[in-house]
Parts: sequence; C-alpha cells; structure tokens
Amino acid sequence: MTLCASWVRHGQSDEGQELVFATDSRLRAGEAWDMGIKLFDLGRKDCLLCFAGGTARAYPLILHGSNSARLNVEWSNPRLDLHNVLESLCNLFSELCNSITDLPHGWTKHEASKEAEFLFGGWSWRTSRFCIWKLHYSDALEAFTHTALHDENAARVFTFLGDHVDEAETLLEEELRKTNKSALRGALDMEPLRVVARMARSEHDYPEIGGALQVAKVYRSGNNEFFGLMWPSTTNGKPHFLGREVRLYDAPPMRLLDPDSTTFLERLPTAFGDLEGYDFGEENDFVRKCYPENKLSTKLTEAQRDKLQRIFRDTAYSDFVRQREDALATAQSEQATSPAEDSSDEGGTDEQ
Repeated sequence: MTLCASWVRHGQSDEGQELVFATDSRLRAGEAWDMGIKLFDLGRKDCLLCFAGGTARAYPLILHGSNSARLNVEWSNPRLDLHNVLESLCNLFSELCNSITDLPHGWTKHEASKEAEFLFGGWSWRTSRFCIWKLHYSDALEAFTHTALHDENAARVFTFLGDHVDEAETLLEEELRKTNKSALRGALDMEPLRVVARMARSEHDYPEIGGALQVAKVYRSGNNEFFGLMWPSTTNGKPHFLGREVRLYDAPPMRLLDPDSTTFLERLPTAFGDLEGYDFGEENDFVRKCYPENKLSTKLTEAQRDKLQRIFRDTAYSDFVRQREDALATAQSEQATSPAEDSSDEGGTDEQ
C-alpha cells in the first residue's frame, strides 16, 4: 500500500527541467511499518524506480534489478540508453516471475505476478528527454510490459501510482489553483510533492499512506540525487532520509527539503545590515551580487544558493578557528604576565 508520484518539474531561471520521484514509506502486511524503502536507482545514475502493491513480490524483483551490474557488464555502461534499461528490466522481471513455483493453493502464476506494479523513469540521452513508464504484468503476454506516461504533446508530464490516486489528482488541482495554474496550462513545480506529503500526514483519511517521504531527482546530466526532509514538518519534525530518521552530523552530506514549502532548507540570511564589513575573499563580488541593496535576491538559481551556503559555512568556520586561536593567545599572554605566586609562609615570623 502506498502512493507514488513522478513528474517533470520546470525549474527557475536556467535550471531547466528535472524528473522528480516521491513516495511515502509505509509498508503493510497486517501491520504498518513506516520505514520501508520504496525508491531505488537500480545501481544507475540516470534512472529511478518505485513500487506499489505487494512488498513480498516487489522486493525480490527490485533486489535482482539493483544487482544487475553484477550479472551484466552492459548495465554499468553509460552508453546504455534508458530505453534499453527499460527493456532489460521488463525481461528480468518476467523471467523471475515465470520461475515461481509451489504457489499457494488456488493461486495462479499470473495472479502472483500482478501483485506489484512499478513506476520507472529517467533521462534518455538518445531522445534528449525525460521518460516515465508504468511497469505491470500482462496476462496476455505472460510477461511484464510497460506503458509510456510521457506524452511529448502534454503540457504537463506527471502520474500517481498506488492508493487513493483519484483523491491525489483532485488535491493536485487544488494545489495548482493556489499557484494560479489552470488545469490545462502551466508547468509543474513541486505541487505533487505537497500532495503526497499532505496525504501521508492524514493517516485518519488515508491509512494506507504514511511515513516520511522519500524524494529524488534525475537531472539532464544523467545523474540523480536523493534528498532528506524534515518530517512531519520543518517546525515540528526531525531530518529523515529514505524513511528513517538520521543524525545530520553522522549522515553523508545531503540537501534537506521542507515538506510544506517544498523548498530546500538552506537558512540563508535574507538581509545584511553590515555586508561591507565582511571579507569573503575572492568571492566578495559574488556575495554582493547575491545581496543587491543588502537583501537576498529572489532570482538566484539553486546552484547559486548552494554556492552561497558553502561560502558562508567556510567563512563561519574560519571565524570560529580564528576566535579560538585569539582566545588561546590571550590566555597564554595573561598567564605569562601574571606575578609569580608568593611561596613564603605569610602567617609565620622569623625568630632571632
């Protein structure tokens, strides 16, 4: 039981398009387990895959897919286009499901194979576009097949998979109206992510959906990036990654998302009252351009904002080290100039 979403996001300024995947973390098999990993990259950087349906069926298939590089040297070849990866994946899933034996009484191989379905997508270097497919088992073909969900003539490319899909599409229309985007026009930003977050936090209405969201993107460079996020909210939550709470000082570097605003938690200062008093070295000009009239520009790209964070982190650390060195030097100087302690017995007198 789950809710997955995949869509093409149109970024700001020169960011261009990105393919985004998002899913909840709830697994159900007579119980609710909110730390199930549902988003995978299959050992490649140009694609992502998530699933809905029976975990007992999906996990073995995904594990085999993730280990394809150990069995096929072509899997790790960057020249292998996304469409070839798709066909290999469908063939692998079909082979595995057709090998199932000793089924429970009354079950057929077809019924067992249809327990799980998948969203698969990424960047195709041959067609220079993002593609999304639904992978599902076909009784007629006795194999896994795929349905394309990336109509090149559509104004928006998005899909939901799993439980309460109709409700999710209705909520998406509400989100689009909030941003003044009509039902037929306007590119998507991160509105589907807000829908999945809203439903995952409404356990009373959608008990099949829950747990911290899992989010990743595929870029036009053919690389993907997985994100952490604050859950259940930025003001009342803790950092999570792939459904699990993480300690930021132990975890590898990651960018954190706010599930409400769906923006990155960068905590850049919005204004500088004393910008000219800071020395950022060779990046002085860059920082000042980011703060016209001492206020943070609203037109910065993600790359510019990331660079700004790195500059501030380095400056803060350099200031911290310098302050510690100054404090140590001051303490040593005071110790060196203090009068020596009188070791004589102040209470005694010399007798003649």
